[in-house]
Amino acid sequence: MRVHYPFVFVVNEKEYLSIWFTNDNDGFVIEDGKLLIFDNMTKLTKYIVFNDLNFVNEITRLSINLIRGLMESKNEMDCTEMLNFWNTISDLAKSSGTIYLGDSNEFIDIYNKLFYGNNFPAVRGDGELFVPEWETEEIVRLEKIITDGIRVLELML
Repeated sequence: MRVHYPFVFVVNEKEYLSIWFTNDNDGFVIEDGKLLIFDNMTKLTKYIVFNDLNFVNEITRLSINLIRGLMESKNEMDCTEMLNFWNTISDLAKSSGTIYLGDSNEFIDIYNKLFYGNNFPAVRGDGELFVPEWETEEIVRLEKIITDGIRVLELML
């Protein structure tokens, strides 16, 4: 059963309230080829009720400024934030039929490095924490993914 959640994108200090859903395929509610944006939670809730959607009121936020800042630092990679960004933009792109570089097999090695860098208990078990070391070329490739992800988001707003 599809479950819907409020989702906030923060772009240049402006907040865009939308709806993300999870099911066999995750995605965002798209209307007229764009991300459906709400002015406030009251309007979002009315939409949920009107359309009789299964809804959980747990807000997730994704700050593009945070992601840009992490890329600028280049010293310490926050695998959790980067992987969340990548997955979120992938969901958005698939929902809208937009091509996203992050969905290309060309970058699967970078995705896997972020994934294992999250040290999920089911993957890590009782083993040591994996702290990936990033080569300059890998950071350049990740920057391409981030830049393209921001392009996808801006296209959908």
